[in-house]
Amino acid sequence: MGGAGQGADARRRTGHIGRAVVRHSPSPADRCWKVAGGRVYSATMNVRAAKIADAKAIYALINSHAERDRMLFRSMADIYENLQAFVVVEVADSVIGCCALEVIWSDLAEIKSLAVDDSQREKGVGKMLVGAALERARELGVPRVFALTLEPSFFEKLGFAIVEKETLPMKVWSDCAKCSKQQDCDETAVVKDVK
Repeated sequence: MGGAGQGADARRRTGHIGRAVVRHSPSPADRCWKVAGGRVYSATMNVRAAKIADAKAIYALINSHAERDRMLFRSMADIYENLQAFVVVEVADSVIGCCALEVIWSDLAEIKSLAVDDSQREKGVGKMLVGAALERARELGVPRVFALTLEPSFFEKLGFAIVEKETLPMKVWSDCAKCSKQQDCDETAVVKDVK
């Protein structure tokens, strides 16, 4: 086969997701990707920055979770306006997960709109998305990242610590005005220092 195709194949076999190096499994029978730490993923799973073509899938993922009261709704306009903040995970050209990193101030960013397709839960997709968001925070020089979540144990497994919401700056609460649960919030604040 020609050299151009081999280069593309090599780029698909080796890459980076956050700080975890992704390498193709040595066994041709496996046809899997391994991520540092031993978790195995399908050969077509890919974490990347969101593109315009992903906006409808991001909208569907977020709003399917919002319909079940798992997160806030986001309009298509809001997704397009903030698309550069999103990363996605795709399998076979389908977006199966998304999340955004929003810089709040010079020393703080928020992981928002973390959503994974229900059929892909418990496969490490959320971990990959959070890892990509943390890596982006490192690149930007943001020293601390937080999230407001209904699943604090997920974030604790990734090194986040639970904190009182009141310890976060007021700027954090701008989204609360849009939330129907603002007077009876059931989310937990988690933070992680990014090194």
